[in-house]
Amino acid sequence: MQSLESKVKEARKQGNEGLCLLMLDEMAIMKKIEFDGKKTFGFVDIGSSVTDDGASAATRALVFMVVCVNGSWKVPIGFFFIHGMTGKEKANLVRECLHQLGQIGIKVISLTCDGPSCHFAMLSDLGASMDPDNLDPSFPHPSSGHKIFVILDVCHTLKLLRNIVFLLIFSLSQIVKRSGPPSVLL
Repeated sequence: MQSLESKVKEARKQGNEGLCLLMLDEMAIMKKIEFDGKKTFGFVDIGSSVTDDGASAATRALVFMVVCVNGSWKVPIGFFFIHGMTGKEKANLVRECLHQLGQIGIKVISLTCDGPSCHFAMLSDLGASMDPDNLDPSFPHPSSGHKIFVILDVCHTLKLLRNIVFLLIFSLSQIVKRSGPPSVLL
């Protein structure tokens, strides 16, 4: 955060505002617990410093990154080792990131994420509506109240579409193999 704060001060000297995007993504990690002689690694860790003997092994890394809109830098600002997380829990982490970024003078104008159902629950908890019948892809900043717009990761969405098309073609080919080609009535 100190590095980001210095970037904001530098931008203000040049007459610019610290406008940024907040991005989050999850990556699968190997499930492995290790002890280095002093500390155990590999358990769920969301930064609370709570060590619990019943903690699960982490299977995913949730990463937050800030990308400057009116500059040429991007900085990872947080990562959490998780084993599944609800939309409400992710929304709380997003709120905390937004609050801390706001305190150092960074104005976040959008949130980018991919499209699993837990992210739609997170967006709903933040106040955005991704329902096509009631679309409002924005939510208020928890501290300042300005609108933050939601951007779904296009690359991930295209991969999902590709997978659906593949499954559709595969399913149709299986039907044709079992019952023969469909008859067409004109």
